[in-house]
Amino acid sequence: MTIETLTSFFMWSTLLSWGMQIFAFVMILAVRDWAYRVHSKMFPVTKDQFNLVIYSTLIAMKTLTILLFFIPWMALLIVK
Repeated sequence: MTIETLTSFFMWSTLLSWGMQIFAFVMILAVRDWAYRVHSKMFPVTKDQFNLVIYSTLIAMKTLTILLFFIPWMALLIVK
């Protein structure tokens, strides 16, 4: 595997991950109340707990994207 191939892989992985995060954010804005109603029927969760889980998940997604895709992509660009 060449440096160019790895650079391309990490670039596309970063962009796709950011795209999924934007999609998730838009969906949360659009259907948060519906999602809460569905999940509160399955699990005993308050609205504050539900919001905390959503927020924590978005933070985890962003952190993992930066650590697993963005930083290696930037490192490969520097090395190249």
